[in-house]
Amino acid sequence: IIDVNGYYAPQISLANGTASAPSLTFAGDSTSGIYSSSAGTVSVATAGANRLTVTATGVGIGTTPAYPLDVAGDTNLSGSIRYQGVPVLWFPGANTAIGISTLANNTTGDSNLAVGLRSLFLNTAGSFNTALGQQSLYSNTIGESNTAVGVSTLGSNTTGAGNTAVGAAGMSGNITGGANTAIGNGGLERNTSGSENTALGFAALYNNTTGFANTAVGAYALAENTGNNAVPTLGSYNIAVGLVAGLLAANGNNNIEIGNVGASTDNNTIRIGVVPNSNGFTPHTSFFAA
Repeated sequence: IIDVNGYYAPQISLANGTASAPSLTFAGDSTSGIYSSSAGTVSVATAGANRLTVTATGVGIGTTPAYPLDVAGDTNLSGSIRYQGVPVLWFPGANTAIGISTLANNTTGDSNLAVGLRSLFLNTAGSFNTALGQQSLYSNTIGESNTAVGVSTLGSNTTGAGNTAVGAAGMSGNITGGANTAIGNGGLERNTSGSENTALGFAALYNNTTGFANTAVGAYALAENTGNNAVPTLGSYNIAVGLVAGLLAANGNNNIEIGNVGASTDNNTIRIGVVPNSNGFTPHTSFFAA
C-alpha cells in the first residue's frame, strides 16, 4: 500500500467513525460502511444503523455479541440448523423436526411433529403424528395420527394408527395395533396388534399383545392379560379398576374386576372387592357373579 507521499505503508489507520458516519464508505452513500465503536471491535453499518459487530467474543447481528453468535430480532430460516453436520432443527415439508436424526427418512408424510433424538426416525409416509421423547415412534413408517410422549413410547409402531401413549416405554412394543390409549410408564408396553385398549396407570395391561377392547385403570391392572395370536379374541372386552385389578385374569373375556385380582379361569365374570386376607390385600366387601 502506498500512502499519499509515495511511501510504502504496512497498514492504513482510519478514524473510528460511527454507525451514522462510518470511516470507510462508498461513493454516493456516506451512511453505509465499516467503522469501529471501540478497540477490538469492527462494525458494519447500513443506512446509518449498526447491522453487524465483530469482537473477540463473537459476531453480533444487530447487537454487540455476548456469545459466539448473538442475534437481535427475528431470523428467517430456509434450510436447517445443524449440529456437527447433522440437522437438529428443520422443517421438511409441512413437518417440524427438533433433535438429531428426527424424521430423517421422511418422504411424503406431513403435519408431523418430532422432538427428541431419532423420534419418528423411520417415518416415510405417516402423517399427523406427534412424537415427543427420544426414539418415540422410532419405527413408524406409515402409521398416522399417533401421539407418543416419553422415551421409546410407541417405539416399535410401524403402521398402527390413532394410538396415544404417555409415559416412558408406553406401548413401546406396539406394531400394528390401533386406537389404543396408554397413560403411565409401561402401559400396554408389550402390545403388538391389540386395538381399542385403554390403560391408565403404571404397567396397566403391560403384557397385553393381541387382546382388544380392554379397559384397565390402576397400577398393574390387567397386567398379565396377553391375548392369543392363534385365537385373537381371547383376552378381550375386560374391565379392571384398581391396584392390580384383574391381574390373574389372563386371557379371559368379558370380565369386570373392580378392586379384585380375579382368577385365571374368569370368563364373563364380575368381581368386586377381594376375599378377606386373600393375596395379602386389605379386605373389602366382595361380590362375585358368573
